Amino acid sequence: MDDIPSYSEAGIDVLDAFYQDYVAAIFFFEDEHHESVYERILLRLIPTIRSFKVICLGGKSKVIAKAKEQRPAGAKWLFVLDKDFDDLLGSIFVHSDVYYLRAFSLENYLIDLSGVISLAVEMNPRGLTVRAARERCVVFPAYMLRLRTSLERIARLFVVARRHRVEIATTKLSVDDLLEGAEDDDPVPTEEWYGQYLGRFLGALPKAAEWLAQEELLRGELDRAFVRDMRVTFPVVPVGDQLCGKHLLGCLLRAAQSWLGVPFRELDVVELYARLAAHVDLKRLSFLEHAISADHPDLLQV
Repeated sequence: MDDIPSYSEAGIDVLDAFYQDYVAAIFFFEDEHHESVYERILLRLIPTIRSFKVICLGGKSKVIAKAKEQRPAGAKWLFVLDKDFDDLLGSIFVHSDVYYLRAFSLENYLIDLSGVISLAVEMNPRGLTVRAARERCVVFPAYMLRLRTSLERIARLFVVARRHRVEIATTKLSVDDLLEGAEDDDPVPTEEWYGQYLGRFLGALPKAAEWLAQEELLRGELDRAFVRDMRVTFPVVPVGDQLCGKHLLGCLLRAAQSWLGVPFRELDVVELYARLAAHVDLKRLSFLEHAISADHPDLLQV
């Protein structure tokens, strides 16, 4: 997708000023260079929306800083944030026209077998049909159950690490790192990987959290990992949506590549996400459409 313009950090900072008088709304998202992905999602999700521009600022802190700025006349500013672990860590940012995804990140909403199959057939129309692809993906339910079970255990440890300020990589781990030692045709983190990561976690405990080295106390923290502070106001989130979407989707696409023989991993990540966004079922994002439409009916074409 080489025809998609990219901007320097300084250029992004003033991009909104350029479009302020030319569109009805400017949507700010986190993921750098993903403008085409979110534009495609918004057009599918809110087909009656008037003219808009998507700007991806390159990080949650930058979106939050933008939301705190004084709003100029002209286009409305709307901000969409990944949930990440914010609800579990008590760091939900509440501000006007700020909307949160209810799952961990965008990738959680791209996990849709029908969408993956449609993209696979699009990429290999001569060698693959939808029916044949479905037959090859018959193991999908069992695979996803094993993958989610594995990633849930890992996510619980990630949350405990973040709560207790353990200096260890968590959701920033690459999918390749996560799958070290796993079979190519069964991309699920191994028991050995979890044991090694747990060892690194224990070795990185800060002094204030050394008590977590006691197995029983750590088990209690892991059991409570997805329990939120009662003061946090946020919709109920199913366990599957607490899992890192990048890890979930990355593992699934490796499995699907093995099942279908389609080179998903050769695609640039922005192209991959943009093409998936054209095929996946977006019903789980309907809450975002309802919220924006209710708050800003003037953005919709009559």
